[in-house]
Amino acid sequence: MITSLVLLAAAQPDQLAFIARFYKPGKAKSSYHLYLSALDGTRRRELAFSKAPWRVSWLGKDKLAVLSDDGIYVGSPSNWHPKLVPSTKDLTFVDSRDRTNPPGVPQLVQGDEVASMTINPKTLAVESYSEKTGPKQLEPGEDEKYSVTEPNGGQLSLQVGEPIVYPGSDKSDAAEFLFRRGWESPRRGQMEPHRLFLLASDHNSTNGDINALLLLEKSKKPRFIFSNANGFDFWEARSTFAYCTPRDTSPLNPKDKNSKLVWTSELHVGDWQKGTDRILISGAVHSISVAIRP
Repeated sequence: MITSLVLLAAAQPDQLAFIARFYKPGKAKSSYHLYLSALDGTRRRELAFSKAPWRVSWLGKDKLAVLSDDGIYVGSPSNWHPKLVPSTKDLTFVDSRDRTNPPGVPQLVQGDEVASMTINPKTLAVESYSEKTGPKQLEPGEDEKYSVTEPNGGQLSLQVGEPIVYPGSDKSDAAEFLFRRGWESPRRGQMEPHRLFLLASDHNSTNGDINALLLLEKSKKPRFIFSNANGFDFWEARSTFAYCTPRDTSPLNPKDKNSKLVWTSELHVGDWQKGTDRILISGAVHSISVAIRP
């Protein structure tokens, strides 16, 4: 009975929104499109969108906000007629690695400054947003270093842009994981942190942003929830997460040694409490944005 309920929940449609370019064979033209599917990748359907979509986010539980070159469009998947939100041409969504808003509350940015703005799901107006709930973000000291006691009592000294060294880590690999930010999650009813999340990131011209999320828990060994993500959707109060891998070049036709190269990436969905990570889409496809329904 429990297994049946789990399978039913996994197959519910329209739980996952994502943007991807599925390459067509030969010289046929392909482009990015907006899709919805169940969390297990089944029941996938395309939402018609006349513009090129670049980012997608849920707005509340029943609307989608889609970034285009013209601005941000909002619409309900059940009656899909997206409308352009006024005065959003110069706005974009905050990168996954910097986002602090909960699911369903897209965080907007103008220029290089992370802004406390979002879209009101009822009026579709851009308005200020003050975070009311959420995980406790780590804050640096006067020396710009983060002195943190991890759940098992170890002392960590972290600095943005510097390698993360944590209990049990291999120092030869430390340079691959550069600290960006972190947050604590206390066990319900307790003041002491039970979990510590550390986000590391890097960037290069070939692959773009590369993000890794490390979890340190009481009485457990440190582990990476993911270690090769570009855009991702993660919220510590929800066990399900999703991410697109960094872009890479692959032959459009692997059987043809003269095949042209195209940008490709995978789309993953997992459950960090269960330790699962499943590839939903791979091959001749480039996934660039994903969001889980709140």
